[in-house]
Amino acid sequence: MPIKYSNTPQVNYGRQTTNPWSRFPAHARPISEAPTLGSQPVKVYDPAGKPHWALWHCSAWRGLSPRRDSKTGAVTWAMDGSLINQAVAWSS
Repeated sequence: MPIKYSNTPQVNYGRQTTNPWSRFPAHARPISEAPTLGSQPVKVYDPAGKPHWALWHCSAWRGLSPRRDSKTGAVTWAMDGSLINQAVAWSS
């Protein structure tokens, strides 16, 4: 493969180099600032920017999902057994 020299900017091939926080909402904060005491559910974001409702439990972010009671129709949130790996940001 030959090397081409140019004095014009080259294509970035999809990598974001300007602002890595642009894939998260404006109010998102780093995961190091997330509340880990108590039972406060928050939205955590994976490296791709996808949000997940989660709760800090047993030293990990555990996923939450809504469950509907078939008799009363009430919705409750419960841990669904999923683990959010590499959470990088959070919001309330």
